[in-house]
Amino acid sequence: MTKYLEMKGEKDMSNLCQWSFEGYFANYIFHNEKTGEGIFKICTSHSFLMGDAVADRIVVKRDARTKKDITWRYIICDATKCPTPFFSKGTPLIIYGGFTREKERWIFKLNDVRMESHDEMTLSNYFNSGNFPELSYQQSMALITYLRDTKQLNIIQFAEQENAAVILKEVCGVNKETAKNIIAVIMKTKMEEKVFRILSKANISFPYAAKCVKYYGNEAFKQLINDPYKTGYRIGLHLDECDKIMRHLGKYAPLDASRLKFAAFETTRRIENNGHTWTSLNDFAKAVNRTIIRTGDDSNNIELTSVLSVFYQTRELFCKSNKKNSIVYNRKIYDAENNAVENIIRLTSNREKIPFDARLIRKSEKACGMSYGKQQREAFPKILESKGIKILTGGPGTGKTTTIKGIILAYQEMHPKDVVKLCAPTGRAAQRMAESTEMPACTVHRLLNYTPYGEDANFKDASDPIDADLIVVDEVSMLDISLFSMLIDAIKTGATLVLVGDIHQLESVGPGAVLHDLLDINDKFIPKCMLTDVFRQKGGSPIIDNSKRINEGRTSLVTGKDFQIIQTKTETESMEKVKGIMKKYYDPKDPFKIQILCPSREGISGVVNQNTILQECLNTSKDKIFYGKGCYKVNDKIIMTKNNYEADYYNGDIGIIRSIDKNKQLHVEIREKEYVLTRDMMEDIRLAYGMTIHKSQGSEFPIVIVVMPMKPKIMLVRNLLYTAITRAKKQCIIINEGTALETAIKTIQAGNRRTRLKTLLEQRGMC
Repeated sequence: MTKYLEMKGEKDMSNLCQWSFEGYFANYIFHNEKTGEGIFKICTSHSFLMGDAVADRIVVKRDARTKKDITWRYIICDATKCPTPFFSKGTPLIIYGGFTREKERWIFKLNDVRMESHDEMTLSNYFNSGNFPELSYQQSMALITYLRDTKQLNIIQFAEQENAAVILKEVCGVNKETAKNIIAVIMKTKMEEKVFRILSKANISFPYAAKCVKYYGNEAFKQLINDPYKTGYRIGLHLDECDKIMRHLGKYAPLDASRLKFAAFETTRRIENNGHTWTSLNDFAKAVNRTIIRTGDDSNNIELTSVLSVFYQTRELFCKSNKKNSIVYNRKIYDAENNAVENIIRLTSNREKIPFDARLIRKSEKACGMSYGKQQREAFPKILESKGIKILTGGPGTGKTTTIKGIILAYQEMHPKDVVKLCAPTGRAAQRMAESTEMPACTVHRLLNYTPYGEDANFKDASDPIDADLIVVDEVSMLDISLFSMLIDAIKTGATLVLVGDIHQLESVGPGAVLHDLLDINDKFIPKCMLTDVFRQKGGSPIIDNSKRINEGRTSLVTGKDFQIIQTKTETESMEKVKGIMKKYYDPKDPFKIQILCPSREGISGVVNQNTILQECLNTSKDKIFYGKGCYKVNDKIIMTKNNYEADYYNGDIGIIRSIDKNKQLHVEIREKEYVLTRDMMEDIRLAYGMTIHKSQGSEFPIVIVVMPMKPKIMLVRNLLYTAITRAKKQCIIINEGTALETAIKTIQAGNRRTRLKTLLEQRGMC
């Protein structure tokens, strides 16, 4: 199908909307996986008024069915001003635009593209280009014959029929599952095209279109245009992005109920990202207005009554009044705190004494090949003399790991038939735990058998508890209240839960201050073992000494070969120092031997700029995909920034890009396991030559470079710095701009989260 719409002159046909023709997608010359901008070739059997001069290449192929020679013309298409979704080879397309001559060749400038077909030969290429490996050539020809005879050569219209899979099964002789899969592949590409057509108008990247189709399937387009706010919230968009979609659809209204609801949810999400589990109604209303102002909306401030109306439309948020003021809660977080309290009481109510033989300490020492200190020895009976919840805390060098390993060995001697499980909040932390204890360990989510199911999930709980009598959780400071609530609910009565962590590290990324709050519980309910004695080894690193000095607020740090402080005057100078050190130490064969940590993502010496510069100077691979303003290359260090329970990767997991396949999908290695990152996952990944200190929690590296810029000053706090330097196992290099280091050491910010857990425990007489 070729349409000649309007001719403006053969030499200059840059006035677009002149042509539309059908063909099949051949290959990308360039494609930005995030924005959809690109240049590609389409192959068509149709001829043009200007003759074959417009073709980049001409190929004559014999059609197997008709036995006739067919001339195929490869046309270069410029989609840099018309973003398109990802098309696989052979995808049938109708493109719209016009030809223009550039550098002695013709380019077809796109202004629209549709996945559509009306041509038997185009369909034949589609079905036989590797998109449907379960469909043989003979079966595809049978289908095309059926479509031709029934005048249904538009494959999309055929696939949209309710009984399409049934017809496919009968015509092609494939099984029911195969027929459904073939229809699903066709509709997925078409649905991504339709959804991205809307999202691209709001400058929203293609992975969100892929995510929308993954969540809603064939209903994705309908869901998006019917309620952009609800759909946008589900796939992770922000309010201003949803506003742009509404404006494009001509449906924007500042006081739209769905918009206010979204603003309330986004505000709640921002409050939770700051670690709080509640806020006052007045503060909440102000925050909602700030959320709306960020969108650039020029309407008047939203009144409190309008915000209150949100609470009558949804169960997710609610307001509760006390004597002092009205408090806003996310119902899930509210329920999580209440649930945690009830389960803490359940697990600590039965603390029957268990005889403990002190000779077990000696056995553990022998097994571990060491001699325990006084505090470590005292931890054994505190944890093993009864069931229930126990806490073990300590900084680097205090022997937490060796103590826990010994306690587990002693427990197994005391209860040889009991089941012991080890876990940590992240995959990296679980891997470290397994390496240090020489025992299997997994993530908390894996221990809970957490399985997403649509918008909900299935996981272990009180009705189906974890099969374990002793559960040891490491890096507890990283546990937010939601995950802690799920975990403690799934621990059977009579079991022992040992929580291990460092109180001086950063608190969880999510809401809550679990470790801080639990440490305030009376010892008669939850015994606590505080390891403070540092075991210095001959010739040991000053990292441990300096971590202690930082906790004490002392700015005079011990320096030497293994702990260096490099002074700079500007961010630019700091970045140059980073480049010099990385060029010296970076080993592509062992990329995580050295790691850069920084409080901030932004700025000249921030993580984003670090990664752009270091990727260019450290990774020479030519195998890459373009993504937004940057790219991803084979051998790049990467970090996952979101949890994906279905795929089994988690926020903070680090890895390496091992390869990029023909469909431009990244194959990454995380925790010695290969993951294929599909397009809906692309917003979950970032470069990791440098990473924020928050993202480094649960990880350790032989050499750590800590970049301390003067701005933003709000990030210069003690526990952030402490967390950074304690990630280093052998050597720590601090690049200190101005007085950033001293400011961080003197600034205490931990423990100021607004939570209810401690208050609820106090009300139950446990604190």
